[in-house]
Amino acid sequence: MESARTDTPPTRWQSLVERVTLSDPQMSSRGDISLSLARWVDGRLQQTVQTYARDDGVGDELRYCGSGFGARFSPDGSKIAWISSDAPSTIRTTTVRGAHSTSIVDIGPAWRAEALAWSYDGEGLFVIAAPPEADLAVSDGALRFHSDTMPLVRSVGSGVRRIVEMHPSGEIPPRVLNSGPATIWEAAALPGGSYVAVVSDDASESGWYQSRLAIVQDGCDDTNVYTGEWQIASPVVSPDGLSAAFVEAWASDRGHVAGKIVVVDLHDALNPVVLDRIDVDVVSLAWTSNSRIAYWGWCDRSAAHGSVDLNSPEHAASFDLPSVVAVGLPTGERSADIVTLSQSGTAPPTVSVHPTTGQDPSELRVVEA
Repeated sequence: MESARTDTPPTRWQSLVERVTLSDPQMSSRGDISLSLARWVDGRLQQTVQTYARDDGVGDELRYCGSGFGARFSPDGSKIAWISSDAPSTIRTTTVRGAHSTSIVDIGPAWRAEALAWSYDGEGLFVIAAPPEADLAVSDGALRFHSDTMPLVRSVGSGVRRIVEMHPSGEIPPRVLNSGPATIWEAAALPGGSYVAVVSDDASESGWYQSRLAIVQDGCDDTNVYTGEWQIASPVVSPDGLSAAFVEAWASDRGHVAGKIVVVDLHDALNPVVLDRIDVDVVSLAWTSNSRIAYWGWCDRSAAHGSVDLNSPEHAASFDLPSVVAVGLPTGERSADIVTLSQSGTAPPTVSVHPTTGQDPSELRVVEA
């Protein structure tokens, strides 16, 4: 008698759980692309970073870069840095093209790296770092600080997120900015070593709902720039360092702000410019010149991207992308292309480059490392 088979076919739920999920697309100043890939394997989340080098319009395949997330290209596009998923206080940096040269820097066991970006001059990196006891946002798992004892007691000032400055090579030890009592949720570098940041006086997730935009620097309390009616996110600084743009909207959770664009003059923030004539709930921004901002977000049930000229903000170009779930914007005037991610149900995810020159988009092949 034939024995019963035990290898039953996967259920639809298993297929959804085991599929590769793509996120965080971005395009460098050279036109190269990076993506974050995530997949549940044997009950554990595996995260990897992949890059795609494009040379004269003819590219190579996506290739495995390393285990981690939150990758960011350097301003000149020659390097890429990311947070290691195996050790959340470790930052890895590697060259994008040619012979790979990789460096590993640990910002210290007292910190959990949540996001990173390059300094204004592109020579260094800075990390938004949280102490291990800080709660996680919904988009990161919504986990509360674990304690073996009850009740949970926190001291005043615990859980404050800071900026940690570091050099990609590790030749200079990482340095934690002493920027006052406020916690830092997001930041963008300014000339001279200061930052424009989304901050709140309450370091808990509840405090994020009362965030404001401020300038922070080492050795000083934050200087308030803008306090809005709703939540703010995604600050970006103009190439000349004189202006900042960000998104403001009502949001239920950190990491999910989609709304209007607000622009402030960092030397005269009394008259913010609200770009509310764009029929898109904007998610992310990028300056392509000192007067033009590229954006992507949601319009009805479709993703949309476009750009707006601050000299004539009533004229904004917008393009619908019906099946797209995420968009990587150009970072500078060098390339006007965008990269898009599409994913639906159990179908394999697709990655495409959309030129703004009227050419058809080209699809890239995802490598499942």
